Amino acid sequence: MKDEEKKGTDKPVSEVSESMDLAATANALHGQKQYTILIPSTQDDKSDVVVGVNGYVYQIQRDKPVKVPESIVSVLRNAKMTLYKTQKREDGEGVDYIPYDVNRIAFHIME
Repeated sequence: MKDEEKKGTDKPVSEVSESMDLAATANALHGQKQYTILIPSTQDDKSDVVVGVNGYVYQIQRDKPVKVPESIVSVLRNAKMTLYKTQKREDGEGVDYIPYDVNRIAFHIME
């Protein structure tokens, strides 16, 4: 990994990979349809978002429109986490926890 990639970069999106074995993955990703996305900062998280496909990693800055391949958009769409809401039981004896899924990382497709 290059030193500037380890320390961070001024580029909105960095492609970080350590192995030349990833050349086929890189070529496939570069050949895919490209989307411009925006990942907004949150109150709790302003750090870059790291997304990988088959060992090929993108480091995406928040709050900047960036072009990424379709596979990266797919990874972001499929990155879910389960939260729980409480619901009082009908018999009044406690609560049930109802699971629901949300996107782990909010993002917008700009195209």
